[in-house]
This record gives sequence, structure tokens and C-alpha cells, in this order.
Amino acid sequence: FHKIRDKGHSMLNGPRGCGKSMMFRFLMPDCQRLDRACTLRELPFFAVLVSIKNTDLNLTELQRLRKRQANIILNEHFLTMYVASRLFMTVAREVGEATADNQCEVHKYLKDTFLPRLRRCGWAGDLPSIAENASASEVFLAIRRLCDDLYSDVIRYVKQLSFEEEPKTAYRGPLCGFLDFLLPICEGLRSLTFMPRGPFYLLIDDADYLNSVQTMVLNSWVSTR
Repeated sequence: FHKIRDKGHSMLNGPRGCGKSMMFRFLMPDCQRLDRACTLRELPFFAVLVSIKNTDLNLTELQRLRKRQANIILNEHFLTMYVASRLFMTVAREVGEATADNQCEVHKYLKDTFLPRLRRCGWAGDLPSIAENASASEVFLAIRRLCDDLYSDVIRYVKQLSFEEEPKTAYRGPLCGFLDFLLPICEGLRSLTFMPRGPFYLLIDDADYLNSVQTMVLNSWVSTR
């Protein structure tokens, strides 16, 4: 277990029911805060559980993009949006202790870090209105909903392709990746005063449910170290 908890990449392999998911669950911030009797900021790392089982990541319709140049790019965006959604869901749940003084900081993160990064990746939409007095948790939940919408846009697009003998419809949405989107928004989160200064861990549970292209994408993330 200490090898999984310590810095660095780890691969956890074992039969069903041996406790792999329980290890991941114990690494989550709420469990770590109870175990260490500390605040969120005092944690040595911030873990995000990304469960792949029972998701749309392995849509059969994605196979229609096989042998097309956009296959890897769209699959990486799809996976990135799913991971981002789980990330902000976890952060929103854990910032309950953030004080009113942190509200301005979180609103600034939204305007100066998250939205600019998303627009650089090709997003041209409008963020749903967020009240100026919205709590930190409410802001992060709004970001999470936006990530879910972008994830759903890909699902609708690939399902639409099933009505075409040859893919003709062009994808018009943003294309986000690890280096140009996911990594910078994580670095921005880590700079917030109430967040841990240690590494962010992405706990990919049931990764064998990813399709072959998404597995390649995940391996490329790992290779960046």
C-alpha cells in the first residue's frame, strides 16, 4: 500500500474483490483527513477517484472513428473531460471548510485559469451565470457541470455518426488534452490557499474498461511523468 501512496506512478493489479478499490477509497481526501486528523490544506496529497466501470467511455460508436486522424485527439478530449468532471466533483465536496475569504480566490481561479485554458482549447460557449456571492463549492460544481456538458457533447456526436455510412459530420467542439488543459488546471487548483501543496493523484479504477485508443492516451499521460 505504501508504494501506491508514495509519489510516483503505480499499477495495481489483482483479482476482483481483493481490495483494490478499497485502497483507492482510503486515499481519498475525506478518509485521509479522518485518518490524519488534519485539515484539507495539511494533507500530503490530493487524490481523485476516477472509476471507469459503468461509464460511456467505451462507446461502441467510437469504433467508427477507427483509422481516422481525429480518433486519438477526440478520445483524449473525451477522457480528459471525464477526469476533469471527477476532479471538480471531488474538490467541491472537500472545500466545505473554505471560508468566505476564499470565495474571491475561487472566482478568480474560474476567470483567470479555468476559462482561459478552456477557450484556448477551442471552447466558444458561455458559462452559466454564477452569483457573485456563490460559495467555493457552488463555483466548483458549476465547473463540473460544464465539464459534464462537454463530455455529453462527444457522446451525442459519436452516436450521430451511427446514422452515417461514412463519417461526414465534423466535430465542432473544443479539444482538450493532458498538457494543454488537465495539467494546468490542476496546478491552478494546487495554488489555492486552502488546497494541499503536495501532488495530485489520479486513481484510475477499472482502467481495463478503457478502449485501446484511450489506453494509449493514458499511457502517454503516464510517460510525461
